[in-house]
Amino acid sequence: MDDNLGYFSQGLRKVSFADASQWVEDAKMNPMELNRFCENLSNGIVEDTGRWIEWMGKNFPPGKGDGCIMDMISSWTRRDYEAAGKWLVSAPEGPVKNAAIRGYAQTIFKHDPQTAMQWIMTLPPGNYRDNTLRNIHSNWPKDDREGAASFAKEHDIK
Repeated sequence: MDDNLGYFSQGLRKVSFADASQWVEDAKMNPMELNRFCENLSNGIVEDTGRWIEWMGKNFPPGKGDGCIMDMISSWTRRDYEAAGKWLVSAPEGPVKNAAIRGYAQTIFKHDPQTAMQWIMTLPPGNYRDNTLRNIHSNWPKDDREGAASFAKEHDIK
């Protein structure tokens, strides 16, 4: 099934967002199929990425599509961090933007920690912010133990 969903998601690059998203909605995928489809989609879409992220937010129950949203914006950030950041600035506040912030910040942190931290601090206090900080800490460069220790102390990471 994964191969077929991957094939379909890659094929969607050749059609408009409106046609592709309508096809997915008409397919009436169950939650597992939708998740697999979106996992594959995040690696291939290069047009309308922001619209796809918003679409995921509307088609998954709150919190259920976060991994796909984070993967999609992470992939987008690696390809074009400026476009992803611009979209993020204009995205409406809410759970979709919060998931996107987490993916963006974790991706950009190694190259631009100051921007990443600014985004992280826009997340509401709690699990998402704390988990994002812990994820960054756990991926800290191994040759910078002092920096990792300082980051952990500053953000109360144990």
